[in-house]
Amino acid sequence: MSGRRILLGLLGLSVLLGNAGPAQAQRSPYGVEEYNAYVDTTRAQNPSEQLQTIEAFLKKYPQSVLRAFVYPSQAQAAFRLQQHAKVIEAVDGFLAMDRAQVTSLYKQSQYNDTQIDGSYYQMLVLYTFSFLQSFRNGTPEADVLAARAAERAQQALELHQQLYSQVPPPADPAQRKQFEEQKAQQEASFHKVLAFGAWRKKDYDTAAREYAILLGHTPDDAWINYQLGLASLQKSSPEYRPGFWHVAR
Repeated sequence: MSGRRILLGLLGLSVLLGNAGPAQAQRSPYGVEEYNAYVDTTRAQNPSEQLQTIEAFLKKYPQSVLRAFVYPSQAQAAFRLQQHAKVIEAVDGFLAMDRAQVTSLYKQSQYNDTQIDGSYYQMLVLYTFSFLQSFRNGTPEADVLAARAAERAQQALELHQQLYSQVPPPADPAQRKQFEEQKAQQEASFHKVLAFGAWRKKDYDTAAREYAILLGHTPDDAWINYQLGLASLQKSSPEYRPGFWHVAR
């Protein structure tokens, strides 16, 4: 799935969940100059310009609560430019913020609990796709990145199930089909990261379970069949017959 389609899918979910921006209340936790600097980040004409204004904002206001709005914009702009390391950096920055502080700020901007969860979910989706498209073995931080990606994928999977259970599919058949495809694509991506993480840790029981779930999405995928077979053969209680069968597919 292309980066554009991924973002369109997330934007579609945002429309269904609702979205908002920071409110400038009388007792806001940021000053006028800081708020105006944030507004500048939203006026960029293209993703490259937006990233530049965001970098300037973060450099000048490294502890600003408005990072709760800036980091998502940074992640989306970087994803459009296929700057996956920057996406991961933005998501990590967002998730490192105090959840209570982010929630308080979002609620000042009329977010409800579902919209807040949706904001976190969108960031986790961008993280997952960026990890899958950029991870390289052999780098000094490979193990740390893979473990963190698995944690993020598990969080995303839980939110995926929670949020999509609250969002009715579109009535239009074509839109409904696209909605279901995007939903399945996101879910499969989370399981792919979980399978990969379990395989790296030699947790073959978990890897086999995750590859079996993936096979439900794409039953004729030769690579997934092969990985499922290998994992099945190396489980704590090896499953030889299905293992060899999947390897031979």
